[in-house]
Amino acid sequence: MKKKAEAEWISIKHPEGNKARTAALARIPGTYPHPTAKGLFMRVSPKGKAVYGFRFEDAQKKIVNGTLGEVAETGSASMDAVTLEEALSVYAARRRYHKTKEEGGALTVGRAFAAWLKEPKKGGGAKSPLTLKRYKQWYDGLLKPEVDALALEDVGPEKWKEVLTGVKKTSLHEARAVYWMMNGLYKHFMELWLVRRNPLDTRIFKNHFAGKNTRVKRKTAVATIDIKALVEGILGLRGKRNEARRALMLLVVQGWRLNCVLRMRWDQIDFKNSVYESKEHDVGWKGYEGLTAINDYAMGYIQERKADGGDLASEYVFPSPVSTAKLPYRADLAWSLRAATKLLGYKVIPHDLRRTFVTIAEVILDGNMRMVGLLIAHKESQRQGDDAGTDIDQDYLVRNYASEVHCGTQVAEAIFELAGLFPLSDEVAEKFAKRGIDITQRIPLVALEDDDDDGRC
Repeated sequence: MKKKAEAEWISIKHPEGNKARTAALARIPGTYPHPTAKGLFMRVSPKGKAVYGFRFEDAQKKIVNGTLGEVAETGSASMDAVTLEEALSVYAARRRYHKTKEEGGALTVGRAFAAWLKEPKKGGGAKSPLTLKRYKQWYDGLLKPEVDALALEDVGPEKWKEVLTGVKKTSLHEARAVYWMMNGLYKHFMELWLVRRNPLDTRIFKNHFAGKNTRVKRKTAVATIDIKALVEGILGLRGKRNEARRALMLLVVQGWRLNCVLRMRWDQIDFKNSVYESKEHDVGWKGYEGLTAINDYAMGYIQERKADGGDLASEYVFPSPVSTAKLPYRADLAWSLRAATKLLGYKVIPHDLRRTFVTIAEVILDGNMRMVGLLIAHKESQRQGDDAGTDIDQDYLVRNYASEVHCGTQVAEAIFELAGLFPLSDEVAEKFAKRGIDITQRIPLVALEDDDDDGRC
């Protein structure tokens, strides 16, 4: 059967062409080498899952292997699905890189830049001698002393902002040129899946270095009718995305900012009283300092992580999957969120989950926006009074964290009811009905003036 299937892939003519021939092969369990791209193959599991994979020796005779994604010709809706044409292109570039890379070591910025210079232009054809000369001048004069020896995967947004800001002080033109150059480099290595993210592909960098103002205040939340699909999609993440599932569910039921969740530390969690203590210079809290209540469901996901030995593995609740000294915590959740929301039909970013929590919480807590603010660690919620907080207000204000845990748990339960995990209670249905809100549509957004995206979503 295997030889017959190989023959189908290679030679049998099909009225609908290569795509249909590949799809036919992908229904027959087995492993099928590509006839011309040595080392590339299609593997079909007994359950019918077809993927493109590769296996070859690098310059040091070490085996390089992996998968390139599900076979798109089968009609797969997976975000990881690739066509045979895409698989051939990525495989060829990966093979070129591995066959020429130097002995040992991580993929540093310097090595990545040298390899990228040899790659053809995006539209095809070699880079011109003038382009190569300019790129090398910019890199050697402006970037090499700062980033050459650093691992490409580990140079985060903070470091690039520091480097590019330094270049901008001398020449805005060169800062923009260097930005676009390195943005292209990261995109290339992301296509090869040798880096997981492009730290330059964010609004902050585009506003300051791309040569145009892209600042758009994105004020959206997940439509109420889609909360069921959202939660089901997140809970369906397993395997390598297991920790991403827990982190995303914390965003859904707790309403914190992305960085607050990704940089949570075990020693700042009070399990007995269900509170988290943010410190003065903790990234992501935007001026909120002190204790924040953790509701029962959010605490459940943290306890799950602890039961798996998470508190012994790292000081962070969600450490980096490829932990390094420079980036010990998880950097982002973008790919996992894309996988979880692919059926919604519109883009969802982590900050949308915070806004979704707020819009539901405002209804469930009968418009008590100060309580909503405390639940999501919004800095203005730490003040009260007509003048946004006087010394007397602050001196006399005593918070009841047990009450905040209870309120947060009520909101989380309402989210699960809207998601269909719990039966919709009369109380929750009545709260929405009294406000004239149709829960089969989108809940009107509640504005929080200083709570725009944190630039990392």
